[in-house]
Amino acid sequence: MTPANPFAAYSSIAVGPAFFGRRDELALVRSRLLDGSDPGNLPVVGMPRVGKSSLVHQAAAVLRDEFAARKIVFADLGLGIYQSARQFFQGLTKRVYEQVRRARPDTRSVDDQFRKVAGAAGRDGVEFYDEMYDFFARVREAGARVVAFVDEFDSVPEVFRSVDEFQVLRELGQHPDRRVALVTASRRPIEVLERKGHSTLASAMGQVLYLTPFPDREAGEFYDRCGAAGLPLAPADRDAARRATGYQPYLLCMLGNNLVRDRQVKGAVDIPAVCRDTAEAIVTHYQEVIRVLRDADPYAPLLKLLFGPVFNVTQDQVNSLRRYHLLVRDGDGYRAFSDHFHEYLRTQLQAVDYWPLWQETEQAVRELAGAYLAGEYGAGWQAAVPDKATRLVREKAKAWRALRDEEVRRYQDRASPSLLDYSYA
Repeated sequence: MTPANPFAAYSSIAVGPAFFGRRDELALVRSRLLDGSDPGNLPVVGMPRVGKSSLVHQAAAVLRDEFAARKIVFADLGLGIYQSARQFFQGLTKRVYEQVRRARPDTRSVDDQFRKVAGAAGRDGVEFYDEMYDFFARVREAGARVVAFVDEFDSVPEVFRSVDEFQVLRELGQHPDRRVALVTASRRPIEVLERKGHSTLASAMGQVLYLTPFPDREAGEFYDRCGAAGLPLAPADRDAARRATGYQPYLLCMLGNNLVRDRQVKGAVDIPAVCRDTAEAIVTHYQEVIRVLRDADPYAPLLKLLFGPVFNVTQDQVNSLRRYHLLVRDGDGYRAFSDHFHEYLRTQLQAVDYWPLWQETEQAVRELAGAYLAGEYGAGWQAAVPDKATRLVREKAKAWRALRDEEVRRYQDRASPSLLDYSYA
């Protein structure tokens, strides 16, 4: 009998036998949800298809008995299907009510309050939210605790259109009388998703769990599954898989699916050929990652750090790329999380609009020149270049000053006072 393909459902949320690895992350989820007297909030952040939803659903499955013993109900919903915050809170209330009824069917006070929430759905926001708060208070009074998993949290700027709506969610995540432990999954951190300058939710969510590609020690489970499916991989084959996927879970399992399928259909596998055949789908995933990076602005810094020139890159941008594990230390420099991604980014250099990058380069060179000239000839060199300056410097400064004077004549105070801004002459 042909062994089953353990990676056949690689594009779906992995739970149960389909899930592997993530021991440290599962332990952290358990700690955040069960170590305290009440479950705690937890934001899970990672690039597309790194396994955020799978991790939370697997944790809920593994912890099912402990949840039941602690009277914890787990409700999950995707934010992306809702058009407004009001719709989302109605959906959250309904999902929690269904789970409470399933776990504790004798909760009359919860039933009565849920009907009040449903009746307030068309009324003004304050009245609806007051009834909703009372509903979650009745849930707690009934002895239940709620963990709400909100997937696709990147949709929050489109769904939550005011600071007040973020505040309602924060209130649920914090207030002791009606607490709901919020577990969110998103590609970007919550403080980036919130309205600029009005961050209210991120500070209530606790430390972020960044989900990254598998470490080397967990890739062994992938190879064990390949072996059990009749496809033991030699060291050279394992190295090819690592270079192609960087052990990113979705890419790794997609490659595993193609390898095992070829083994089942053809009886033998040409590993390099399967890697080449999978490359197009892998590139499609890269394009999704790059869209996220462009939206959050670290795409240009990633290219600079990998291929140069490196300037105007902040430490925060470096830290962000490293938290995602898109950027990995390599001696004194950096490399991308996989060899294949690194080379793909190199091919994209020709597609990048380098005019803004050249403008940044030009500005950096001017700043360097200004620092050098001030060091050599004093802070007042722009007003009068000393006689000791070289002939070239005196001639250039004279030409720049003439251009500046002409610009001042034409545009008065809108003209730049810095001689270096005229150094194109």
